[in-house]
Amino acid sequence: MTFTERLLDNKKAYENSARHLSAIYYDESGEQTNDDTYTIANIYGMDDYALSTLKILHGNFDAEKFKTGKYILVNEYDYDGNESNFVSYFLPGETIAVNNANGDIREYEVMATIDIPFAVRIQAYTDMDVNYVLPTDEFHDFFGERAPMRTLIDATDDAEPAIESWFADYTKKVEPSLTYTSRSVFRKEFSSMTEMFKMVGGLLTTILALIGILNFINTIVTSVISRRLELAMLEAVGMTKSIQKKSLCIEGVIYGALSLLFGAILSSIISILMIKPLESGLFFFSYKFTLLPIVVVLPFLILVMILIPYIVYKRAMKETIIERLRLADA
Repeated sequence: MTFTERLLDNKKAYENSARHLSAIYYDESGEQTNDDTYTIANIYGMDDYALSTLKILHGNFDAEKFKTGKYILVNEYDYDGNESNFVSYFLPGETIAVNNANGDIREYEVMATIDIPFAVRIQAYTDMDVNYVLPTDEFHDFFGERAPMRTLIDATDDAEPAIESWFADYTKKVEPSLTYTSRSVFRKEFSSMTEMFKMVGGLLTTILALIGILNFINTIVTSVISRRLELAMLEAVGMTKSIQKKSLCIEGVIYGALSLLFGAILSSIISILMIKPLESGLFFFSYKFTLLPIVVVLPFLILVMILIPYIVYKRAMKETIIERLRLADA
């Protein structure tokens, strides 16, 4: 008994955990055109649940009429990921002649054009990828009985860990030739990619942060040294050092606030114009804009902007007020 047959025969055991169980059958065949040439196409046999995952692009899908075996579903050419730019191979109402390995030919009317989710189709793309979908019974009748290419299970969130544990044990001990995929499997596969982005992004952020802090230190040091005479004169007329330190710290906080403001604006523009377009080109990416990192570093940035002017002032103002006032004669 095959893996899928075992699941189908024991479907009741999964009723409380698997909402849907579906087998998908596959064949690679040719579509005969009017000039006796052929187009290689991927032929799928799908039942109700698998059909429900398809996205109808043009035409109307009637499940009962489709089961008669007189109709076929055809994908559209996706060359840039933008649905509005899809190109139709055939339109609803047109007729397609499909042949099997024995040379038999059957004609089907196109009921609708579709987009097949990546999880449902063969896990590969080719240029000008042509895909046809037939009902399961018609597929077996025309192409012969065969084992399913893929079995889909739609599980509840609570039961997903138990079902995945069963799959892991079955594909390891009973049928090592079979493989399975799930959300957790994809998370593990993409974890290395996400970790790479985190590592590279974190490293670049750290380098830029250090450059920014060094530039800020240089700005404050230059400002304090160039204003030593001015600060000395203010101190001579009654302005205390504590007030001068406070004013310099406030100046540092203003620098930090302006940096955060312009940084948030610039990062938002870059995110929307450069990062967001990646989502349409990579189906496994989901775009989520957030300013949380800026909020996280805000306390640290404020502390740095206060401490640096304070430390620089203390080191630069070790001389007495008389020694600093003599700078005017230099």
